[in-house]
Amino acid sequence: IMVEVYDIETLTGLYTYIGLDIDSKQLSKFVICKYQNDLKVFVEHLKQVKRQIGYNNLSFDSQVIEYILINHQNWLDLSGEEVADIIYRYAQYCIDKSNNGGWGDYPEWKLTIPQLDLFKVWHFDNKAKMTSWIKNLAKYKPI
Repeated sequence: IMVEVYDIETLTGLYTYIGLDIDSKQLSKFVICKYQNDLKVFVEHLKQVKRQIGYNNLSFDSQVIEYILINHQNWLDLSGEEVADIIYRYAQYCIDKSNNGGWGDYPEWKLTIPQLDLFKVWHFDNKAKMTSWIKNLAKYKPI
C-alpha cells in the first residue's frame, strides 16, 4: 500500500504536487505549467496511491485532486498552461467557498484516495485551539 505525505500548490499558470512515500521514502514531483505538462503521469501516479496525509487537505488539497481525477480526461488535448489555469480557477473557487462558510464539493467519504488531515487530527479547526496556537507562535522571534 502506497501512503504518501503530500502538498500541492496552485498559482496562476502553475500547479505542483509533491509527495513522499512513507515506506520507500521515494519523492514524487509533478508540474503542470506552460513549460511542462505532467497531467497524464500525475494521474497514473495517483492511481497507485492508497492513502494520503496532508495538512488542511480535506478542505483544499484533496478537493483539487479529486477535481483533477474526475475531469482530467477532458483536458488531455490542452496545453499545460491551459490545464494549470483550469486547476487554478477551481482552487480559487474552493478557497472562496470555504471563506464564505461553504463545504467542499467532495465529501470525505466520496474521495477516491482516503485522507488523513493533520489539521483535523490536531484539532486546529477548533477556534480555541487555533487561537492558542497562534498566541504561542507569536512568542517566537524570527532568526
